[in-house]
Parts: sequence; C-alpha cells; structure tokens
Amino acid sequence: MKPHVLIVGGGPTGMTLALQLQRFGIGFRLIEKRDQQASGSKALSINPASLNLLNDLGIAETLVNLGHKTEVINLVYDNQPLMRARFARLPSKFPYFLMLPQPETERVLEQQLNRLGHRLERQCELRSLCQHDGHVDVELHGSAGVERQRFDYVVGCDGGLSTVRSELGLGFSGYDYNMHFILADLRIEWQGAKEQGFYFIRDDGFLILLPLKDGYHRIVIKVAEQCPPGYKPSLEEIRDYIARYAIPGLRVSDPLWLSSAPFYNRSASSMRRGRVFLAGDAAHLFSPIGGFGMNSGIADAFNLGWKLGYHLNGLAGDSLLQSYVEEREQNTRGLLAKTDKSTSLIARLNRHLPADERLYLPRMDNRAFIRQFPLETAGLSLRYGTPLGEMHAGCLLPYAASQDPATDSLALLGQARHSLLLVPPQPADAEAIQRLLALLAPLRSRLRIHCLGAATAPLAAGHEVPEPQRLRAAWQLAEGEFLLVRPDLFVDCRGRLDDTGALATLLARVYGGAMRLPAEQLAG
Repeated sequence: MKPHVLIVGGGPTGMTLALQLQRFGIGFRLIEKRDQQASGSKALSINPASLNLLNDLGIAETLVNLGHKTEVINLVYDNQPLMRARFARLPSKFPYFLMLPQPETERVLEQQLNRLGHRLERQCELRSLCQHDGHVDVELHGSAGVERQRFDYVVGCDGGLSTVRSELGLGFSGYDYNMHFILADLRIEWQGAKEQGFYFIRDDGFLILLPLKDGYHRIVIKVAEQCPPGYKPSLEEIRDYIARYAIPGLRVSDPLWLSSAPFYNRSASSMRRGRVFLAGDAAHLFSPIGGFGMNSGIADAFNLGWKLGYHLNGLAGDSLLQSYVEEREQNTRGLLAKTDKSTSLIARLNRHLPADERLYLPRMDNRAFIRQFPLETAGLSLRYGTPLGEMHAGCLLPYAASQDPATDSLALLGQARHSLLLVPPQPADAEAIQRLLALLAPLRSRLRIHCLGAATAPLAAGHEVPEPQRLRAAWQLAEGEFLLVRPDLFVDCRGRLDDTGALATLLARVYGGAMRLPAEQLAG
C-alpha cells in the first residue's frame, strides 16, 4: 500500500495516529529516531477521556490490566487535608486515572500496531521537508542511508524539540518556569492510603505521590536548584527532600527509575502549515501538574486521524482538516491557562489571584467548583467551539452505561464511523426519515444508524438498540429528535426531523464537495 502520510515520532501520539489511519485503509510510514523504546518517562497517568479513545482502538482493557486505578486524589496543605477529588462517580466507563508509566503504554500501542501488520521504523529520522501544491517531499536518514520520498501529508509527533516544527519555521512561545522537579518510581512504606494519590503542598514547594502497581509509587518533588540536562538524583537526595515535608512514617526504597526535568508551558504558533501538521509535544508542552501532556497528545492524534481518514477517502474536504487546527488549538489555549494556574497555586507562584486559592477551600460556596473539578481534570468536560448547551454540537456525548457491556454507549458509537441516534416520531413519519437519510448520503459509507424507538419502514430492524429509553434519557432526546455523533464521540449536530437546516449546512460546509480519490490511487 502506498504511504500517503508520514508520521514523524513513534511515541504515544504518533502510534495513536498510526492506529487511527490503519482503520481507514490509509497507508503511512511511522518513523522514530530512537533505536529502542525509552526505559523511563515523565508521563504516567492516562485520564478517563484518553481511555475512551484507547478503548475505541481496542487496547484499553490491556492497559487497565497493567496499571493502577486511582479513584481519589488528595490535596494536603501544610500536612492538613484541603480537598479530595473523587473520580469513582464520574460519568465514564473508566471512572479513574490509570497510573501506568509511559514505556508500558508505548509497548501496548506498538504491539497493537504489530498485530495489525504495521511496524515502527526505528533509527530513521527526518532531515528536511519541502511542500508543494499537492504533496510534501521529504529527506529521511535511516540504517540504509539517505532516502527521498513523497507524501500527501506529514504529521510531526516528534516532541518538544520537533524537527518538523523547526522545518516549518513555526514559533514555540510561552512561559518557562524558573524551577525544576526530580522524580522517581520507587517502593514506599507509610500509613497513608496507598491506593490514592496525594499532593503535599507547602509555601516553599510541593511533593506529589501517585500509586503504581506492586507497592511502588511515582514521587515528584519541586526543587529549588536548576537541574542540568539528564540529571538523575540519588535515593539519598530524594530522602532528604522527603524529610523536609515531615510526612509521618513515609519511607522510600528500591528505586526503579530516577530523573529530573524543568517546567514548561509552551505552544506552537500554529498546528498546521499547508500539508504539514503538528500534534502532541511538538505542538504544545504543558506543566506536568494535572497530567495533561500525554493525554492531550493522544486526543490530538485521535482527532486528526479520523479527519485525515475521511479526507483521504474522499468523504470530506479541507475544511474538515482545518477543523483539527481550530479545535485542538482551542483546547491548547484552555489547557495552557489551566495548567499555568494550577502550577502557580501548587508551587506558590504569583501567577494567580487570591480568589483562585479560595476555590479549593472546603466551603459551602465552593461546592459547585469542587464537584466540577474531577470532571475537568478527567478531560470529560471538553467542548469545541461555543456549544449552546448540553448535547449540542461540540459537546462530548456523555457515557451511557448498561448491564450488558455490549450495549453501553462506547460499544454502540465510534469505531471509525459517524453514528446517527434517531428517535422516530409517533405516529411514524417515513417520508421525513427518508429525507434525513438522503441528506446523510455523503456519510453513508461511514455511518451507523441507531433507532431509539420502534423502527419504521426506512430503517432496518437491525438498527434498533436495547433499552432505548435509557439512552434517550442519557442524551436528552425527545420524539422526532436526532444526534449525529462523530467518530471521536463529540456531537456533530443536534436536530429534529422537521428542521434539518443545521445538518444540511454542516454537511455542505464540512463533508460536501470533497475530491474523491480513485480506489487504485489510495491503494498505491
């Protein structure tokens, strides 16, 4: 198969993008300049929103079996409890943060690629690229020497020091915090709840304790010193820092991995230039507070992957690709502000207001914020554009559970397709349904229809779903209403059978007028 997309960077972002493209039959090359998988990593947690996406790729269960489910995060100020964020009641199939070191996540992603007949090309790096009207020419350097190849698109998933971003001449501006942190995966002993996460905050620093499997924890400590690149603290240095926090009975031993890093909050001036896109750390670097870095990269890749798949299969024009830039840059701006404020609060900087601190106090007037905090931290409150309200265009469709996992919302939706959720009116209006299906003709090859009620003549009986009332209630659908849901589980359009104007506009603007590529061209 001819490779239409070059993916530069074989971390979680690049491999997620590759897994997305293979579902659409899009040829790709995935290159990585490292000769082997990294042995250690600063990324640790996979949030519920990312687990939804990885579930759609068929690997969430494997990851969950390897990691530790963390359902509670405690904020402690001067060794006094401040706030407790509980995730167990989140509206999610995965109501927890999965603590799993990034190398393990990468290993599972690569194994899935291999099972599907693809491979990550190691010791291969991009040297240069040159864009033209209809393609991108690149020069690669690998074990066989210099190679030149042509692609329809290139995606830079090659990290904070991105060669792709540099080749495009894009800026990478933001705020570099004048502080560093040391971190380690090690065994701990203490009287605290070992299955929960803890943020110990003082005016002169912070210490974070996050559980792993088998009695090990990830520990992250702010240090006053500037750590040189590649610096690895000793176990004694970590013990000395722990002693300053006077956490009763906390002892550490048997380190598996030791490292250090600075804090950044940066973003590229754009996530696209012509036929070249940026994703993951190549597009943005967040402060590690909140664990948004790797999760944001996975979301970038999933978003861009289905849009490239639709576009290269002739189902959408360039406006769909441009929506990747609009949506993910909006997300980046929001996360930069959020992580900057969180970092300022926890590190006691002067980049926040006194009112921001008061929100975390256990007060009656803070209850709404404290209830919303787990949802936002989990990535489940993300919206694109300016949605009018719940379940309107741009909103993430809420999870709907079921006693039968085969009929929960994650089993019914996604899977590299749009989903139409339709509640037929009573009495039935076969003509209106027929008009709706005709309007959706451009998407029919990638559309699944779920009838949340008695099927009518234009709808096959197989489109009926069990427990339609449960789903109608979860998604606030009345008779005669429909939702069009994207492959990434965001609402594309909400409407009524007697008013399809918004849907017609969307289809014409985003999914109409695409240049359909001949099958033999896609096959190479």
